[in-house]
This record gives sequence, C-alpha cells and structure tokens, in this order.
Amino acid sequence: MKQVEKIWAELSAKQVELSEEQKVELALTDRVVAMADKLRASENVMNKRLDSIFVPIREIEKAVSNLQSPSDLQDTFKTYMSNLDDLERAYQEALQNIKDVENDLGVSIPMPSELNNVVKLLQRFQDAEQQMRREINEYSQAYKKFK
Repeated sequence: MKQVEKIWAELSAKQVELSEEQKVELALTDRVVAMADKLRASENVMNKRLDSIFVPIREIEKAVSNLQSPSDLQDTFKTYMSNLDDLERAYQEALQNIKDVENDLGVSIPMPSELNNVVKLLQRFQDAEQQMRREINEYSQAYKKFK
C-alpha cells in the first residue's frame, strides 16, 4: 500500500508540460467541439421549427383524406328530388281534380287554402333544390381540387 502512495505522490509532484503543438491541437479540438455543440443545438431548434411548421399541413392532409366523395350525396339528393316530384305531382293532381269538379258541376270552386300553402311550400322547396345543386357543384369542384 505504501508503494502505491509513493507512486501517486511522485506522479502528483510531476507536472507535465505540454508542447506548443499539443496546446494548439487541444485549442483546435476545443473549438471544433464547441462548434459541433452549437450546430447540434441549432439542429434541434430547426427540427422543432420544422415539426411545428408542418402541423397545419398535416391537419390539411388529414382533412383532405376525410373528404367524402360528391357521389355520397347522390342518394340523399335523389330522395329529396323524388319527394319534391311527388309533392309537385300531388299538387297538380289536386288542381286537376278541382278543374274536373268545376267542369262537372259547371261552377267555380275557390282554391282551398291548403293548396295555397302548398304553392308556397313548393316554391320554398324548389328554391332549396336550386341551392342544394349550387352547393353540390361547389363541393364537387373543391373535392376535385383537393383530391
């Protein structure tokens, strides 16, 4: 044990003097390591910035992937149109029945208030149909643009 202490004491007493070449080498190495650390930190900041800047793009991509095909609207719109056609036909049949009764009886029958209300409803539903067509076309164009 004494021998270890003796060797340690000798080593501690000796100071090693580095040559100028070794000092320059160490200084260069320190500079390179510091620059690499600085670049590593800059890389981390840039990667975080890239991740954050892509968030809206990823959200858009997700939204685009969730877009429904315009053809998904066809069945619903066909049902609406069929119901509208049924109402228009029923209205026309009611008018025709009134005319037939008027012709059979030879008298004028006043238009029932329910039929006047149906006229207003038909106009509203026909306007809604036109609006739906515009919106379906608008959606279809946007769908084509994004898909």
